[in-house]
Amino acid sequence: MNISTEINQQPGCGNRLLYIKGDRLTFTLTIPSKWKGSAWLRTNIGHGNTSKKEIVRQVENDENPMGRDWFDIPMKRESKDLFQVTVGLFEVGHFEAKCYFLAQDKNEPLWPKGPNSTINVEPADTCCANIIYNAFVRQFGPLKSSLKDSLHVDKECQALDQKGYTVIPPSGTFRNLIAELDFITEELGCRIIQLLPIHPTPTTYGRMGRFGS
Repeated sequence: MNISTEINQQPGCGNRLLYIKGDRLTFTLTIPSKWKGSAWLRTNIGHGNTSKKEIVRQVENDENPMGRDWFDIPMKRESKDLFQVTVGLFEVGHFEAKCYFLAQDKNEPLWPKGPNSTINVEPADTCCANIIYNAFVRQFGPLKSSLKDSLHVDKECQALDQKGYTVIPPSGTFRNLIAELDFITEELGCRIIQLLPIHPTPTTYGRMGRFGS
């Protein structure tokens, strides 16, 4: 690959970019103003289905990837030293891109220094309203309204603690959590509920705090 330090790409080569489906991304390539020729953007943006087919063929048929998802987009010359192109990001996926300059009457392109730019495109319907509520099921139910009292332990519990045991308060249940779902989703506005932990608290060699966390 013929690399030139006299040309510069923006966004910079090697950058990892995150966009939402429906966004637009503009690439520019700066060159010495005296150079004559054309500029191009080589990318696989929007060709995710082709890329997936190559992956399937590689796994199922042991075929080497042929790079069929890559193609070139011509860049418009905005001034003597600047080329530009804007692409729409209408497909969710992982893509790459890099600009190059093709000098007049030359067959070998000139590339800016650095690796391809990486573009990750996320779904538009998951770009907001993604508050996660971490529901500790054991602290619901009767324990939820008497949490302060449950922190107090009598002398017998203290003696067991000193011997390496853990006195675990009565556990809440999934039914207790279900009763709170309207409040969590409507009042707090949470969209995702994470349940930790869901397994029984170990009672042998499993000291994990007062509540089994």
